[in-house]
Formats: sequence, C-alpha cells, structure tokens
Amino acid sequence: MKDMQIPFYCGALGFYQMGEGEFAGISAASVVKRMKLATHCSNLYELAIHLKTSHADIRDEKRRNIVPKVWLRELMQTHAETSPSWLLTGKIDEAWNTVIR
Repeated sequence: MKDMQIPFYCGALGFYQMGEGEFAGISAASVVKRMKLATHCSNLYELAIHLKTSHADIRDEKRRNIVPKVWLRELMQTHAETSPSWLLTGKIDEAWNTVIR
C-alpha cells in the first residue's frame, strides 16, 4: 500500500485501497457508482447523506482511489440487503438474495 495519510473520517476502521491486490482493476469511482445504485441516489450530495459524510469527502476519496470502511458500515446499517462484496467488487455474492432493492 502506498504511504499516505489516512483521512480523519476513516477512523480506526481504515480504508480499502482500490486498484491493488484483491481490488486490482477496481476503482473507487466504480464502488461509488454501486453505492449510488444501492441507495437510489442520483448524485454525490444524496449519497453523502447516506454515508454521513460530505460530497467533497467522496470526491476526494475517488481521487485517492480509496473507500473508507466506515462508509460500508453506514450502508450496511441502512441497506443490509446489499452485499458489501458486490459494493466493493461488482461481483454478485450468492449468499445474498438481493443486490439492489
């Protein structure tokens, strides 16, 4: 992983570094697109409300190509039917009945 300062809002949970290792070929931008689909949001302002962050933070993390783990935790609390694996990789997890409601 590249040496970078962890944004304060990632907290103790940290973040996923997209584009490397198990996430090779996957961008933070594609994860954000899936988060928008799962939450039925049409823009970053709406998604920011679901993630309890700002749209500027989302834009910044897309630029850094990272996904804070706290964002997945927030979505799982309100959209438990959405597979975290699908959010991160785009691959359907057979253990989950529904990807998007």
